[in-house]
Amino acid sequence: MKKSKYLGKLLFSFIAFIMLTLNVNAASATVGVSTSASQVVVGNTVKVTVTISSASALGSWEYSLYYDTSLFSLSSSTVDLHYAGYASNASTKSVSYSYTFKAKKSGTGKFYVNQTDVVGWDENRMTVTNGSRSVKVITQQQLQASYSKNNYLKNLEIEGFELNPAFDKNTLEYSVTLPPETEKIKINATKEDSKASISGAGEKEVSLGLNKFEIIVTAQNGSEKKYTLNVIVQELEPIEVAIGNSKFTVVRQAEMLEVPVTYEPLTVFIDGEEVPALYNENLNITLVGLKDANGKIALYTYNEKDSSYTLYQELKFGSMSIVPKEYDKKLSGYEEVEIEINGIKVKAFAKEGNKEFYIIYGMNTVSGNTQLYKYDKVENTIQRYEDGLVNDELTKNYVIVMALFGAGLVLSMLIVLGLLTSKSGNNYSGKEIKNIFNDNGWNDKPLSKKEKKLKAKQDKIEAKEKEKLAREEEKRLKDEEKNAKKKIKELKKQMIKDKETSKENDDEMYMLFDKNKK
Repeated sequence: MKKSKYLGKLLFSFIAFIMLTLNVNAASATVGVSTSASQVVVGNTVKVTVTISSASALGSWEYSLYYDTSLFSLSSSTVDLHYAGYASNASTKSVSYSYTFKAKKSGTGKFYVNQTDVVGWDENRMTVTNGSRSVKVITQQQLQASYSKNNYLKNLEIEGFELNPAFDKNTLEYSVTLPPETEKIKINATKEDSKASISGAGEKEVSLGLNKFEIIVTAQNGSEKKYTLNVIVQELEPIEVAIGNSKFTVVRQAEMLEVPVTYEPLTVFIDGEEVPALYNENLNITLVGLKDANGKIALYTYNEKDSSYTLYQELKFGSMSIVPKEYDKKLSGYEEVEIEINGIKVKAFAKEGNKEFYIIYGMNTVSGNTQLYKYDKVENTIQRYEDGLVNDELTKNYVIVMALFGAGLVLSMLIVLGLLTSKSGNNYSGKEIKNIFNDNGWNDKPLSKKEKKLKAKQDKIEAKEKEKLAREEEKRLKDEEKNAKKKIKELKKQMIKDKETSKENDDEMYMLFDKNKK
C-alpha cells in the first residue's frame, strides 16, 4: 500500500513537471523588428518588418511600432503602426507585417516595438520579448566618401611567361615576348581590394606581332585604373638591323605602326624583303618601324641609298607637327639650352633667366618649311618666330642705317645752328672781341687805317669760305639723309615682301593640311 502511494506521488510529480515545462514553453513569445538595410541614403527607403513568433500556437497579439520621425517618414505599410491581430487556427506560430520608410536627413534612427501583448491559442498570456533595430542615414556625398578608392591590382601575370618590367602595382604598362606560332595565352589578375572589380583577364587569342590587352580595375567608388599588356609574338625569321651598338628588328605588320599626320602607307624592300613603311611626299621622308630588344617600337627615317636609320621625332601641337632640326647659327641675346617637349629632348635657345619661353628650330610636316618657332612651355603651344628667319641681316642693316641717319640729323642741326649764329649780327662783347684778336695774333694796340682795311678784307674772305663750307656740308648731309631714307624705304619693302612670302607659305601649309585631312 505504501509502495503504491509512493508510485502515485512520483507519477503526479512527473506529470506536473511535464505540464509546467509545457506551460513555460507556451508562455514565451517574441515581437521582433528587422530592417532591409542597416544604412540608407537620404531620399531612399528602408523596409521594416515586425514579426510575432512563438514555439507555441499563437492566439492573438498586439503591438505599437515606434521610430524617429525627424529622420524617417512612413511611405506605406500593410497594417497600422498600432495593430492588433488574431490567429485563425491552432497552427499559427509566426506572423509578419511590413512598413516602408523614407529617409529624410542624416543621422541614426531606431525602430522599436512597445505596448506588446501576446496570448496563446490556449488563451494564456505569454511572456513577450520586444525587439528593435537601428538604421544609419547618410547623404549621397557621405556614401561616396565612404566607398573604397582602391583600384590597384595585387598581381598580374601571363601564365608561363615573364612580364617586362616585373609586376608593380604602380606600373601600368608591360611587355611580354612570346615564341613564334603562339596562338593563346592566359592572363591572371588579382585585385588588391575585395570591393573592386576586374575586367580583361582570362584566356586570350594572339597573332603574329603586337597584341594589346587592357586589364581594368574598378574601385568601389567607380574610379578606374588601366593596366596595359603589350604581347608580342615573335617572327620565325626576323629582319635584323644594327644602329651603333644596338640591335633592332624591322616591323613587318603595318597595323603595329603609328601613322603620323601627312604620311601615307607604302612598302620598301629591306634585305630583299618587302616591309611596310610610311612616306611624306612633300618632305621626301620615308619611315619604317624598328623594334628594340625590349619590344618597344619606334619610327626611324630610312635612307634607301646607304640603308641607314635615324630616330624620327615629331613634336605635336594640335593640328601642327614639327620635326626638330639642328640650328647652326647663333641668336643674339640667347643661350643654347636643352629642354623636353612632350617627352622629347630638344635643343633650344633661351634668354638668361627665362624658363617659360624658348626658340626652337624645326620643319613643319605639312608645309615642309624649316624655320624658328617660339615655344611657350607653360601652355605647351608653339608659333612662328618672325624675328628669326625674317632677314636677320636686313634687320641689322636697318638698325645701322637708322643710327647713321639719326647721327647725321643731329650734326646737320648743329651746323645750321652755327651758321645762324655767324649771320646774326656778330653782337660780341668787348671781352669776346679781345679774345678773338688775341687768338689771331693781334694785340690790344689800336690798328692803323691800312691794317683795319686789311683785317676787314681778311674777315670777309674767311666769312665767305666758312659760308661756302657750311653750304657744302649741309648739301652733303642732305644727300646722305636722302640716301638713308631711300635705303630705309627699300628695306621696308623687302621686309613686307618677306612677310607676304611667309604668309603665302602658311596658306599653302594649311591648304595641304586640309587636303591631307580630307
